[in-house]
Amino acid sequence: MPDGRRDGAGGRQIERQHSLSEPPRRPEADDLLRRAFPERVREDVDAVCELMPGSRFSPVMGGTSKGRGGSVRIGGEAVQTIGRLYNPVLETLHTGALPPDRAQMLACLYSRHADGFVRERQLPLALNTEAPWTPLFVLQLLGEYVVEIAATVERYLARLDQSAFVAFRDANPDFVALTCERVVSYWRCYYASTRLVDHPPYRVMAALDLWTGHVGGRWVERGSHGRR
Repeated sequence: MPDGRRDGAGGRQIERQHSLSEPPRRPEADDLLRRAFPERVREDVDAVCELMPGSRFSPVMGGTSKGRGGSVRIGGEAVQTIGRLYNPVLETLHTGALPPDRAQMLACLYSRHADGFVRERQLPLALNTEAPWTPLFVLQLLGEYVVEIAATVERYLARLDQSAFVAFRDANPDFVALTCERVVSYWRCYYASTRLVDHPPYRVMAALDLWTGHVGGRWVERGSHGRR
């Protein structure tokens, strides 16, 4: 049977046909995804989770082995970070049929997908909003090793609400510092033949006034390569 949900913005019926081969839904997995958004948008998140195909694997939540980066504060409320999710990509539902807020939430969730190409495809929709959770998902992408995704974020800089990123920075200084540390770490490991100041993740964070001055300071100040 089709799984129908009303979109809440005009009464259209949104349906997705379940595949017979699709894994059954796992309520505990959906609950993990809900934790990535504030409680006030629970109804929207529930609707989005219902549209996502089931997965045999639960999401991997974020955070380091020392407990850093596992949660942040959005609008004064603690939410959890998602490391990776494994739900198959929606193929039968055009996101244009969804209300904009729900379509953006769906894109944010898929921006944590295990497939980097899937993550990159979410950017045009995920970044086209002033939602207060957007900075979290953007910073997670910048703190990873796929520089092509960071370069895509840089192309969409004009869409981003800098005030939302500054508010996120002020509420979550440790998470922002951790992201800066990850940027430097991946840069030194994979991209040290270029200058840090030319590295797309650094450029985006600097443009959004997010870079923590003491992180990578000697390479930023000298504009030098990572192996000098």
